[in-house]
Amino acid sequence: RWYLARLQPAEAREAPPLLRPAVALSTRVPLPPELETLIAELQDEEDRAAATRTANVPILSFALTYPHRRMGTLPLTPALRELFPETDNRSLLVTFVIPSSGAKISGWLVRDGNYVAGLKTFYDQFKLNPGAYVQVQKRAEPLTASIEYEPVRERSLWVRAARVRGGQLTFAQEKRPVAHKYDEEMLIVIGDQAALDQLQQMNRGDRPLEILLAEVFPELAKLSSAGRVHAKSLYSAVNFLRRAAPRAVFTALMQGQAFASVGGGYFMLETARDLVR
Repeated sequence: RWYLARLQPAEAREAPPLLRPAVALSTRVPLPPELETLIAELQDEEDRAAATRTANVPILSFALTYPHRRMGTLPLTPALRELFPETDNRSLLVTFVIPSSGAKISGWLVRDGNYVAGLKTFYDQFKLNPGAYVQVQKRAEPLTASIEYEPVRERSLWVRAARVRGGQLTFAQEKRPVAHKYDEEMLIVIGDQAALDQLQQMNRGDRPLEILLAEVFPELAKLSSAGRVHAKSLYSAVNFLRRAAPRAVFTALMQGQAFASVGGGYFMLETARDLVR
């Protein structure tokens, strides 16, 4: 057992701060059906009540959030747990196989942290961005699952990029090569990793989600001609600052007086909506 412990990456031995949710909802507030649907779709490990199980789902699909991309992890949802046997140990060593090459990756299921560690090399090798789709499927071999992404021909696209300017998280459209399928609302490429790391550390604490949303909303809205921002985009963006589950983000959106739902999962700032009335 000591030998296996030495093989564990640091993020498997102790949950990284970036993966620890900074916001816990004391009560569950009912949300509009369209937002509840998004929560179920996002498969966030902190929203386990909305997560689907594997009975009729042969392939599990995840859209990477920034914290999981940064730490080389995946959310350990109920569906993903079902692919592997139960254990009393804090972590379980498993094997992921890349079907296209047959290459094997050692992964660690960290049960009390609700994440799977050990996938950074996979993400780096295929240049996956936050928002990229990753699929996991059970294999016949014990303690083994396949992992893959959805490759496409590499193209230079105008995409949202996260950077730090003047100590604030900013977003801009930048032309970047992309060679994978992705969730269009969640794709945000990493501009300056060192600056983002520093900013994330500064933003840990008790800053209300409504304040963080008020900071990132105008940055995303300026990239839309209509000034509308999708709830999934806000969830993706807030997680560049601190770990927050979609239910917490969406609840802050609905309760915040600065934000107005305009349907289809989109929101506007109240001041902007007043201007277009």
